[in-house]
Amino acid sequence: MKKTIELDRSQLFTTAWAVRPDCSSFSEALSKAWASYKLRTAMNEGIVAFLYKKKDGSFRPAAGTLQLELLSAQYTPKTERETQPTVLTYFDAQRMDWRSCKVANLLLAA
Repeated sequence: MKKTIELDRSQLFTTAWAVRPDCSSFSEALSKAWASYKLRTAMNEGIVAFLYKKKDGSFRPAAGTLQLELLSAQYTPKTERETQPTVLTYFDAQRMDWRSCKVANLLLAA
C-alpha cells in the first residue's frame, strides 16, 4: 500500500504555525514547512539523504524513507499513528530503525 501525500495548504500552514515559535520569522517557518512537505513526498518514493540539527546542537546526516515496501516485516508499523505537524518521523536506512526530528531543525534535503 503506497501512501501518497497530497498538497493540503491548510496542513502546510498548520505546520508553519506550529514550528513558528522555533523559527525567527513566519517566512522561515513556512520554508521549513515546505521543506518538510517536499522531504515527505520524496521519502514516499524511496530513500532520501538529508541533514538536521540534533537537540545537543550537533548535525546529523540521515538517509530515510517512508516507503513501506522497502522495509522487512519486522520494521513495518503495526498501527497507524496520528502525525504531529512539528515532527518528521522516518525510517533510517543506515541505523535500520524508526527515528524522528523536529521540522524546525531540518537543514538540507538532497
